[in-house]
Amino acid sequence: MVLFVISLLVVGIGVPVSAESTKKLELYVGNTTAYVNGVGVKLDAPPVIQSGRTLVPVRFISEQMGAKVTWDGAKKQVTIVQGSKTIILTINSSKVLVNGKSATIDVPAKTINNRTMVPVRFVSEQLGYNVEWVAESKKVVIDNSKVSTVSVSIISKDLVGEKVIIKNNGNTDVDMSGWKLISVEGNQVFTFPQKFILKKGQTVTITSGKNAYSNPPSVLEWTKANIWNNNGDAAKLVDSEGRVISTLP
Repeated sequence: MVLFVISLLVVGIGVPVSAESTKKLELYVGNTTAYVNGVGVKLDAPPVIQSGRTLVPVRFISEQMGAKVTWDGAKKQVTIVQGSKTIILTINSSKVLVNGKSATIDVPAKTINNRTMVPVRFVSEQLGYNVEWVAESKKVVIDNSKVSTVSVSIISKDLVGEKVIIKNNGNTDVDMSGWKLISVEGNQVFTFPQKFILKKGQTVTITSGKNAYSNPPSVLEWTKANIWNNNGDAAKLVDSEGRVISTLP
């Protein structure tokens, strides 16, 4: 799996940084020209690959997503804020904070050539964007064209107890037929049954492991096998069209 990482300092020319209804960002390894909805933008440093990691500029990426970026030199922390979402990453630490909750990422934030580097897939998906790596052209594509408007989220994850709780925060019922809950570390997939409806304001718990059980519609059984990596395993919820709905690192 290619992991994506982004750096902090960048200069954009002629492109507004406010969030748009539809936005597509394209960055190429070794090229200081990026594209925002097809319009060229000059970066102060080109994306690079180091140790199998693709590095691209964080301030440009985050601000194009409508987020604000601040740097705390004393704590060696970068903070990204978008609406109610706050992400704090510390240099050389695999521990991050998402809205005050601790999470673990595969690649820690780091400083390389006076640039602060952070994981782009993690950050982008946390901010509601999709990330694609095109190996042939060494291109990173980040866009919100597949972002869903439903308000469903993973609200808790118990790796040891093998339980994940998903809540419908919206005002309408959601048909989750064909949706997928993914164990990112183990690349395991649970597919929601056809005609499964998560009613507004309600939760569903997905169970696995030896104590897994089913009590529809509030509890669904995945498998009696252990799914989640107790050393750290992100959960991702994807709808039937492949759009990332929610992630919990």
